[in-house]
Amino acid sequence: MSLSSGFLALLLLGPLQAAVEIKSANGGYSIERDSLKLVWKPGSGFAFYDLKADPGQARDAIKANPAAACALAKMLLDRLRQDPAKAKPPASSKDVEESLRRIGYTR
Repeated sequence: MSLSSGFLALLLLGPLQAAVEIKSANGGYSIERDSLKLVWKPGSGFAFYDLKADPGQARDAIKANPAAACALAKMLLDRLRQDPAKAKPPASSKDVEESLRRIGYTR
């Protein structure tokens, strides 16, 4: 029996309701949970960092931990949808779809 990536990410990150911080800067957004950070610049895609292993954020770790990156991406996008005051005008759905496809969240 195999675990879905969403369930695996839930195991890795814990409940989605846990406190996370969303920041907006330089035309993009970031979300941090524990030592994990996801940065999203609409039109450019996502970058994912393990701040314990890479405090300088020099190495994108999406390929090393795609399930956790997808979970943070979902949390970020869900929060932005729930709280439009935090969101700038949304990227085109094509930009969002392409960014999610790049990290394996969609096909």
